[in-house]
Amino acid sequence: MAVTGKRGVGIPTILLHDGEGTIVSIEMKTGETYRGLLDETEDNMNCVMKDAVRTDINGNTSHVEQDGSPYSLLLCSG
Repeated sequence: MAVTGKRGVGIPTILLHDGEGTIVSIEMKTGETYRGLLDETEDNMNCVMKDAVRTDINGNTSHVEQDGSPYSLLLCSG
């Protein structure tokens, strides 16, 4: 697999794959935040999380399954 180029994946995708198995926070374009275990990622940046907790813009939380909405920020804990 090429790291970069026309047919390879880029650095953000590689970092996303490296984050598998860690706790991450994903901020959606709507302002909602999801925090949970990053179980699986794909080269098109689809993410599968386990034990995810959703926090809306008002601070209310709930356990959810992600529905594939576009996100703007992904934070991986070190």
